[in-house]
Amino acid sequence: MNFKNREYAYPVLNQDNDNYNTSIFDVKFKFDQDVNNINLDFEFILKNKELEQLIRNGDAEYVVHLECGTTMYRKILKRTISNNIKKSISINKINQKLEIVAFILCKNEIKNFRSDDFNEDYENLSFDFFCGNILAYKVLPSLNIKKDNNLEKRDSYFKVVKKIRDDNLIDINIDSDYIKIGLNNKDFNLYAKFSKIGWLQPILNNMLILPALVYVFEDLKQEENQEAYIDKNWFISLKRCYQKMGLNIENEILENKTSFQLAQEIMEYPVGKSLTIFEENFNIDDEEDI
Repeated sequence: MNFKNREYAYPVLNQDNDNYNTSIFDVKFKFDQDVNNINLDFEFILKNKELEQLIRNGDAEYVVHLECGTTMYRKILKRTISNNIKKSISINKINQKLEIVAFILCKNEIKNFRSDDFNEDYENLSFDFFCGNILAYKVLPSLNIKKDNNLEKRDSYFKVVKKIRDDNLIDINIDSDYIKIGLNNKDFNLYAKFSKIGWLQPILNNMLILPALVYVFEDLKQEENQEAYIDKNWFISLKRCYQKMGLNIENEILENKTSFQLAQEIMEYPVGKSLTIFEENFNIDDEEDI
């Protein structure tokens, strides 16, 4: 999503050219990140009386284009008249980098537009604009999104591997430093394909990591087995997760909880997260028979 050095057949207000003499189009941008969301706040600054009039008349509008190349997430935010846009995005939809460009776009057909602030190349000219024409733009710095290294991040101590036997059963091996989840050739290739799409990761975690953790906790409930795994990296990482919550892993395992309950708790209730992703990405009428 690169808008630098583009050529237009008409004046465009931006930081990369001198089509206007003193006019300004800028964006004050703030963001914060919590466990579930990236919260964005844009304030547009426009200093050009003719473009300001277009916005007041509803003939132009402020627009923000958001894009994540890794997950293929794209979103257009629009605002007419108001110079502020706020938006919260599920962090599951973004992986690593979010690119942002702000615009003023033509909303209606405009005849004979001219500005007193055109530079000398355009000062005696006027222009016709059509819906979607770019009147101004500002490329904002990309956001590098950091995600917590929690149990849902499979690289922490899970490995999905291709197993030797090509049957349809999923294998789980916890005898090494990683919890290895073995898939047949076809399933492994499909997993490798879809695991690159960030917003699908919680759904894949439900399919693979959640049952693997149930298996792990079932094994750990046998007290003699805990001693066998105490030096494994996956057990050390699991123990640290409980310590961050102020809990003791041994006590939690011996509590009157099922392995399925323990797996859900340590993954911070992944089923609900996956259902939220379905709600955000698939339009299903509440009254529609499913």
